[in-house]
Amino acid sequence: MTRSAAITRRTQVTLCPTVDMTQCQVANNAEGDAWRAALAIFEGRGEPGDVLLRTFGESRVERLTYRNDNLPVRYGALGRAGGHFGTFRICGRLDQGARVVVNIMGRVRVDSAPSEC
Repeated sequence: MTRSAAITRRTQVTLCPTVDMTQCQVANNAEGDAWRAALAIFEGRGEPGDVLLRTFGESRVERLTYRNDNLPVRYGALGRAGGHFGTFRICGRLDQGARVVVNIMGRVRVDSAPSEC
């Protein structure tokens, strides 16, 4: 959805965790809980004053992490993820999990190998 918005609007669009729905708030969190917070899609970099396009409630999975440097997912006007690509690691109940990979071109795929939960 974020990539599609970037291409359609021909501008940079960002997906990130947020607390107040006004800006990205990705903090270093050893527990891996930052991405379990509410998520928002912003037109722009996810900074105060950027247009909020969509929100999603808190995740109900046991653990959800993305990258090690806690950057948001950001797409340029051509739909490329640039330096903001990486892998989501999703862990559910009973140690079941998956990996969702965002590649450098911005495409998303589910990795067939189970996530390390």
